[in-house]
Amino acid sequence: MGNLTTLVSCQMMHDMTRLSDGSWVDNSGRLTWYNADGQLSREDGPAVININNNVRWFYCDTEYRFSNWCYKVGCSDEAKMMLRLRYG
Repeated sequence: MGNLTTLVSCQMMHDMTRLSDGSWVDNSGRLTWYNADGQLSREDGPAVININNNVRWFYCDTEYRFSNWCYKVGCSDEAKMMLRLRYG
């Protein structure tokens, strides 16, 4: 299995910059997170944060409602509360 750099398309890499927290930012300011297989995925927060702070919850390239994403990634009640406070 290659690293993320080899999995993300050349066009995507050209239009996006990798940040120190592992996320990618595009020209519009949208932040995205990808797993090692190049899928939109994040286990500790939303995988997409748009410039207007609209968030989208992905796990392994599948989008979930917040509560279903929490179940899928095994969030504790405390983690759910903290995520709600942070992202709305």
